Amino acid sequence: HLAGLFKRGYGDAVQMDETRDGITWAQFSHLYADFYVYQYASGIAVANALAARVCGGELGIVENYLKFLSAGSSVYALDALKIASVDLSSPEPMDRAFKVLEGFVDRLERLIEN
Repeated sequence: HLAGLFKRGYGDAVQMDETRDGITWAQFSHLYADFYVYQYASGIAVANALAARVCGGELGIVENYLKFLSAGSSVYALDALKIASVDLSSPEPMDRAFKVLEGFVDRLERLIEN
């Protein structure tokens, strides 16, 4: 539970009210906005897809990325992303992001085992 994590992190240096400190997450009103948390996931997936293409040296990606940036809000976001070769209407960007996350979890498990 969250209060236990705070207690572990702060030790005896902080006087805690476990009932209140255990639900600190509830004070962040943006968590209650429609689809807000999904925007984080899709944004991370898009950033990952773009970075993989740029760092992978995909032919024409830098030019397409600059066109994407130049589009601004002149087109719908999904159409702008397609300019940069990211099709968020397909599962590919999210699948790719989950593979990256899976790799991080695997690395963490190996670190913990050693």
